[in-house]
Amino acid sequence: MIIFSVILLLLVVAILFLFVAFDVTYRFTLERNSYKTNLKITWLGISRNIKPSSNKKNKEQEDEIKTDRSVKNNPTIVNDLSSYSSIFFEIKNPLLRFVSDILKAIHFRSLSLDMRYGFDDPAYTGILCGFLHAALGIVKRSCPQCNYQIVPCFNNEILEIDASGSFRIRLYRFMPGLLRFFSRKVVIKNLWISLKNKY
Repeated sequence: MIIFSVILLLLVVAILFLFVAFDVTYRFTLERNSYKTNLKITWLGISRNIKPSSNKKNKEQEDEIKTDRSVKNNPTIVNDLSSYSSIFFEIKNPLLRFVSDILKAIHFRSLSLDMRYGFDDPAYTGILCGFLHAALGIVKRSCPQCNYQIVPCFNNEILEIDASGSFRIRLYRFMPGLLRFFSRKVVIKNLWISLKNKY
């Protein structure tokens, strides 16, 4: 009887977790040396505020600069990035479909995004620009308050983000997209290759 009650309770909690909406309000700021996040999650009237932040000191900034220089001169890391880019191009179509499914499963109430970015390879900067505009175009169809400005920098390495907004999610709505994505043979193959090479 006790085991049956525990199983029933777990089942009820699982159903609530999957079908009851999570309301999320966020504010995220990323600059060169620090980031700030203000995240509020509400579920069944219970609210939780999360405010992680990072403020690097001068010594840490110098270490970061040295690390960045070593990364640029490290052929192993460059090869790893190249392999991940090749995987991206192989799974590009199912990945784009997956992102579309995920964005459609989220009910955006408001979205504000101001982003400046640039990579060492201008080609990657251009690819991400097209990807971001496509994703935000999907969001804008259903979001009554959607404002964004994306500025790609093709001659400078930079990443600055100022984003805020609110949205509602129900976890069960993500399941079709997840199943569709991870059931594709090309995704499973590349995921297996990536894990095999890494471990």
